[in-house]
Amino acid sequence: MGYGLATAIGAAMAQPEARIIHFEGDGGFSQNLQELAIIGVNKLNVKMFLMENGGYSSIRATQRKFFGGAYVGCDQATGLGFPDWPTLFAAYSIPCRYLKPEEATSERLALLLDAPGAEAWIVSVDPEEPNFPVVASRILPDGKMESAPLHQQLPPLDPAILAEVGRYLPEGAAS
Repeated sequence: MGYGLATAIGAAMAQPEARIIHFEGDGGFSQNLQELAIIGVNKLNVKMFLMENGGYSSIRATQRKFFGGAYVGCDQATGLGFPDWPTLFAAYSIPCRYLKPEEATSERLALLLDAPGAEAWIVSVDPEEPNFPVVASRILPDGKMESAPLHQQLPPLDPAILAEVGRYLPEGAAS
């Protein structure tokens, strides 16, 4: 969580002439939202799409799956808060608005993305929408939680892709 904005900034600094497109959930985005200052001050060409589901969806999913929906600190109802997004972006002189479903056409998005400079769009999504891909986890008999390695995600990687990327994994890890 929280590396998307920094990654977009790094890409924009490395390729100032490129248009950088950044997608991130509101929870992960909130981990580094102060970095909007770098985008604003440096007038980076970063197009940000903030998926607004009102919380930490991966934590919510874990609490639903393993703790019977005993939610803590994963959304506003359980103690987590987020800023008013348009006001936050305005503080850094970055235009921001909600993207309406009828605007999500190829033609309209092409126009939005071709505008110069930074801009942000808030995309409202269902907080209960499942996340994919995911790293599978399980509760062990002793009560500890164990997560699978990143390359063993769900849905599983196509065998040809796993064979290609598996060559970078430690000996025997891809099998």
